[in-house]
Amino acid sequence: MARGQVRIFDLTLSVTLMSHDLKELQEAIVQLKQTAAGFSLVLRETWLEEAVAFRSTMPLNQAIVRRVRPIPTTPLATTFPFTAGELLHEQGELWGLNLSTGNAIIVDPRRYSPAHLLLVAQTRSGKSMCIKVLATQALFTADEDVMILDPSPAIDYERWARRVGGTYARFAVGSDDRINPCEILLPADMKRIDDDMLRPVT
Repeated sequence: MARGQVRIFDLTLSVTLMSHDLKELQEAIVQLKQTAAGFSLVLRETWLEEAVAFRSTMPLNQAIVRRVRPIPTTPLATTFPFTAGELLHEQGELWGLNLSTGNAIIVDPRRYSPAHLLLVAQTRSGKSMCIKVLATQALFTADEDVMILDPSPAIDYERWARRVGGTYARFAVGSDDRINPCEILLPADMKRIDDDMLRPVT
């Protein structure tokens, strides 16, 4: 510190735990405290400050609950999550390469519920081709239904949809294709309708 190579900063480190019931939440708190104790860290629970503490952990740049501790530069650097995550599912398909690590990206969308995919890229970079490859793999390797929403012209999907036994629909002003929401059936694994599903979208 005398040479100016190390500085002292005030650090507030907050962790949010979520659970479906109180018992599961308490077990998660105990497990987190035990894990932190193995690294010589002591975690304190908020008491009667849960609401403002939760806001402090949100990306609002508001440290409402402040539990400040001075910490040097070197240990402070370990709190920055500058790590490259990997996606290597055992039963997935090859989607590409991780540009940060060079490792393959192997993803199994069926591990997530719902298995939705949003693909964003530059114009004419192969988005439609990528989606058609992934959809074809899903249709021929698993008993699944695939729905693609894409503003691309008909030439990108119409012939492919017919080849795989699908349906191509064009939704635009003056088009004969339309959807009746009342005819949409619930998935077989859905036993009930939540209140959120019945609430109008505004």
